[in-house]
Amino acid sequence: MEPAKKSGALSLTANGSDRPLPALPAELWLQIFENVSDLHHLWTATRLVSQSFKSNIELTFQHIFIHSTEVALNFPRRDPKHLTLKYSVVLPSISLTYAGLSDDKSRIILDSPVMVHAGIPAKSNSDEPRNESLLVFREIASAGIAVCSMESLKQLEHLTQKRVDEAATSVAIWCRLGGAVPIKFGDGGDAQSDRPLVYDGSLVARDEASPTKIEKRIVWNDEKKVWSWEVDWRALVIAFLSAKWAHKQRIKQRTQMRVARMVTH
Repeated sequence: MEPAKKSGALSLTANGSDRPLPALPAELWLQIFENVSDLHHLWTATRLVSQSFKSNIELTFQHIFIHSTEVALNFPRRDPKHLTLKYSVVLPSISLTYAGLSDDKSRIILDSPVMVHAGIPAKSNSDEPRNESLLVFREIASAGIAVCSMESLKQLEHLTQKRVDEAATSVAIWCRLGGAVPIKFGDGGDAQSDRPLVYDGSLVARDEASPTKIEKRIVWNDEKKVWSWEVDWRALVIAFLSAKWAHKQRIKQRTQMRVARMVTH
């Protein structure tokens, strides 16, 4: 019997003939791939099976998985070096969420909410003069916090570009925010290894379809009145999967060390 001829999708034949089975429509592949829970394996292994798989899996990420993206910004109040109080207003974590894709579909647009719950000033002594700028807040007596617009926080210089740049960043894709992993974005750098998804604190990964670095360029969108970040979605996926993989490896190593200590004692 002659070997089956390869098709663009699968090397299968119908009833032993040399005619390949028709390729499944993209809609069915999206339904199949969206039910895969292990995104790391889907991207790093299954995606490399064939050009058809690569195309359909990237479509699944583009149309389904990345729509759940949340980038949490956490705003420390103290200087990390000297631990002195740097910002008086307590800000909660603010999440940038999916707002669309760029025209060429290569970059994801993540926006902050228009309104935010903002904390009261750290200094609350009655002897101090009242900060009239806080009148923009609508006090919620029961919670002791205030609600204001993102634009007001910016105008009052409570949430400046510098504070946004200094914010610690956590990313979650296709998982609850509790499953987010911290990622420190910066200038990145050239990959130092040919291993896939090698993570070193910025983004160092070797992937044929993605850049090897990400810069955190969250800027103010005056039209929307929100903070916005437009970033290559493939690079962001790799950054998230890399950080998630590294986190699991650290947990595995700590577990092995504990088991080894128990055995030796």
